[in-house]
Amino acid sequence: RSSDPARIDRREIGANTISESIMRELQVNKKPKSSEDRDAIIREVLTQSYKAGNRHVLVIDEAHDLPDDVIKQLKRIWEMADGFTKFIGIILIGQNEMEKKLKNHFIREFTYRATQVVIQPLGHELKDYLTLKLKAVNVEPANLLLDDAYPAMQQLLTGTRRFGANTGKADEIVDMSYPLNVNTLMKNALNLAAQLGERKISAELVSQLRRNA
Repeated sequence: RSSDPARIDRREIGANTISESIMRELQVNKKPKSSEDRDAIIREVLTQSYKAGNRHVLVIDEAHDLPDDVIKQLKRIWEMADGFTKFIGIILIGQNEMEKKLKNHFIREFTYRATQVVIQPLGHELKDYLTLKLKAVNVEPANLLLDDAYPAMQQLLTGTRRFGANTGKADEIVDMSYPLNVNTLMKNALNLAAQLGERKISAELVSQLRRNA
């Protein structure tokens, strides 16, 4: 089972929000008399559910916007356990700012216990990624993209970071072929192809996206 606070602005999420979300997903109708009572109820229900064979995970997207005190509270939720058996897993999904946030000394106890996975640019796997996405919706990639479209997309998603002559740092190539960027580029290419009446996406069409940017 999964639970995630239904709040658009993650900065508005508090410890109570998360606890209420867990109780809602576990279908707990009992009204707690206090925060201590609420935590006891959650622990009891999670214990019973886990022993019944259920597994639970709390997923929070855009977690880089979470207040530090909430992240600290997540550690206490994760620590609900029977011996070495944890009752609930926690997955925080965030942008690059998340890495900086986890270096905050205030939440070091959470960071020490967290396994960080950083999504790398697709690079030369861009074609494989798009092939997988298209075949998942029963679309043959060759019917939609010409072979020269893939390197053109990779080139469009590659830039140069310039530090300036006074910094003493050499310019470096930056690969921005992250899945989200590739998805956006593909959407724009499809829209442009539809506008132009093109049946397939080509390198020339992708180059027009650069000119229109």
